Amino acid sequence: MPRFVQVFQDTCPTLTFSSGWQGGSSETDASLDRYSQGTYTFTKQADETMTMAFNGTYVGIYGAKRPDHGLYQVELDGKLFPTFDAYSDTPLFNQTLFNATSLDYGLHTIKLINSGSTTLDVDYVAFQGITGKSEEALIPATWQDNEFTFSYFPPSSWRQSARPGTLSASTGTITNDPKATAEFKFKGNFLLASTDEAPQVLTVVDS
Repeated sequence: MPRFVQVFQDTCPTLTFSSGWQGGSSETDASLDRYSQGTYTFTKQADETMTMAFNGTYVGIYGAKRPDHGLYQVELDGKLFPTFDAYSDTPLFNQTLFNATSLDYGLHTIKLINSGSTTLDVDYVAFQGITGKSEEALIPATWQDNEFTFSYFPPSSWRQSARPGTLSASTGTITNDPKATAEFKFKGNFLLASTDEAPQVLTVVDS
């Protein structure tokens, strides 16, 4: 079956953070641009957690190892792994904090736990999924928000983003209307819908 790797940035709502986490800021961290897409989420409180559920055969959590970072644990499907250490006397970025390979394909839940009052941060999480049938090839296709495959209702509630340079192909359609909807018609096994606040959100649909 075709396999694909999906990346969730720390800002993606698929990642559930407990209350003691906050976003990194360039005002307090000159190394913010060393993180993927210039964002990360961190905590300095013990027992704070980040949780994610996914369907796949591989999962990896990525973040930094820095002088003020420390011990943490990971729980996968109820199994608690031995303590890991994110301390490094030299700042290191895009580091693998944890990964698990060769998982049985299906629904899994992973939890990251800060073990003490030292810093722990999350840059992004990646997992490998499976879609389609064994004889099929994975054929990706991309449609931008301004193509005919999208419909916006009501049209008067939608407008072009004022920050096009931060978006794919420098285009994005936005709304502040809680009742507004967007419709995208496609034929396939899965859909990746990307926004500036929740990049690369995965929605699995029936074949």
